[in-house]
Amino acid sequence: MSKKRIADIIINLIMFISTAYALLCYFLGPADAFGSHGVACFKFFTTDSNILVAVASLLCAIFLFKKTEIPQWVMVLKFAGTISVTVTFLTVLLFLAPMGVLKTGHFETVFLYFAGNAFLLHFSTPVLSIISTTILEKEYPISKKQSLCGVLPTLVYAVIYLFMVVIFHKWEDFYGFTFGGRYQFVPIVIIVMGLFSLILCLCEYKIMNHKGAKKD
Repeated sequence: MSKKRIADIIINLIMFISTAYALLCYFLGPADAFGSHGVACFKFFTTDSNILVAVASLLCAIFLFKKTEIPQWVMVLKFAGTISVTVTFLTVLLFLAPMGVLKTGHFETVFLYFAGNAFLLHFSTPVLSIISTTILEKEYPISKKQSLCGVLPTLVYAVIYLFMVVIFHKWEDFYGFTFGGRYQFVPIVIIVMGLFSLILCLCEYKIMNHKGAKKD
């Protein structure tokens, strides 16, 4: 077994175990800095996207350990999960953390988004997932058409968010996408997030297929 394959197995297992640990903390520990606890954690895209990539990572680790090819459907699932956690990471970094600083007036607020469970879900898993999918798993490429499946989790969640926040008023606007109750902004945000995830799909697909790769 090559060192590259071993490294990929380890990284995939780390992602699965760290996500499982984070979920256990939501149920067995106190609420996090954002008040998330118990089943309420599943309404956040952060949690859902990490679960998606964690399941795909476990499947990849199993096939890699068995020294067999990773099936196309698993790689499509892994790619979609990777795009989802990349959306999570960049949304936190470029939108939520800056908005938090503006609200509190304290730069230290940034660290709340990358502390405890948030470090695992907002940073380490997204980064490891990008490395694993686009670099270590180059020899299991997917087609450009298949890569577009990476947009689906973000769009599906965005539509659910629209219904739960704007139409049914079952959720508070915890992501701040209404900018203080301006619900007309939500459809615009959905379009922006869809385009954002599409760009990420194309970028990570290009990285994954750059110069090809030799099989083990």
